[in-house]
Amino acid sequence: MDVYPQELITHEAPLVVVSGLGAQERHSEIPPYPLLNNGFHVSCDLPPVTDDTAERLADYFQKSDSTALWGRRGERGGKGSQPPVFRIRLVGRV
Repeated sequence: MDVYPQELITHEAPLVVVSGLGAQERHSEIPPYPLLNNGFHVSCDLPPVTDDTAERLADYFQKSDSTALWGRRGERGGKGSQPPVFRIRLVGRV
């Protein structure tokens, strides 16, 4: 785990992976961490969904991504409950 940046292993936000939604250029880059080579790959014979509705849904997911916010959750303050946060990654299909 020493190879990974600290922010990837200490967080509160669960990761949601959205596969095959939106155009290829919207998909997250796969970081070159050595242990990822031994991970599993999910394959699918279906083509990516790239119509207008898919692009709007991908926009919504990207706007809902809290990757930059999870470290500041305690700073928000205020009363009341905080909505759940998720780290969201758009990925292609293999």
